[in-house]
Amino acid sequence: MSKLRRTAIIASALLSLQPLAFADQSVDIDGTLNKVTIIGSSNTSAKGLLNEADTNIGVVSSTTIRGRTNQTVIVGNNATIASSWLTDANTDIGTIRNSTLNGTTNQTVIVGNNLTRARSIGADAKTKIGTIENSTINGRFDQTIVVGNVVTDARHWFKSATTCIGTIRGQNMGSGGQAVGVGNVSTRTKSGRAFGISTGSIGAKSRSTHIASNGC
Repeated sequence: MSKLRRTAIIASALLSLQPLAFADQSVDIDGTLNKVTIIGSSNTSAKGLLNEADTNIGVVSSTTIRGRTNQTVIVGNNATIASSWLTDANTDIGTIRNSTLNGTTNQTVIVGNNLTRARSIGADAKTKIGTIENSTINGRFDQTIVVGNVVTDARHWFKSATTCIGTIRGQNMGSGGQAVGVGNVSTRTKSGRAFGISTGSIGAKSRSTHIASNGC
């Protein structure tokens, strides 16, 4: 056996023993549903990565957005296009669970990092949002927003908000029987005084309840 042939065989064997530098589980790149992608490096730029992936993404763990480490983004719906979400959000995101960007109902969104600008996320995401907890608007943190109705278009809410918001529970912007509570007296919206200032209403037969909370 020639020396060159021997070297080629050894090199091939060594390469076959190399561990994978990046492990994916059930990766979905071509739009197949019910797949999961896990990215676990603290150096991962989720924005740059997901910006390229115009497809459905299951789970992304321990990622970094805009250089911040120890952040987590979890997108759990097979109809979610995480690319359009994270591309529009110029901020750090804590956690997103079971979110929907294409109108699927009964989903939940949780944003939990104190640098998160829920206003910009809501303004850019043209979709229905279930729940947002411990979010931040305009740099204020330790606030809580809960939007609990499947017909709520959070985009209209966050686009109007110019200050931090305390709590919204059971919001219904379409049909009745829901309660709305906003816990900050300095809250302002385009739609007027229904939020946080008085007990107005938002949709047909909708009930609104003012809940006093911590201020900004």
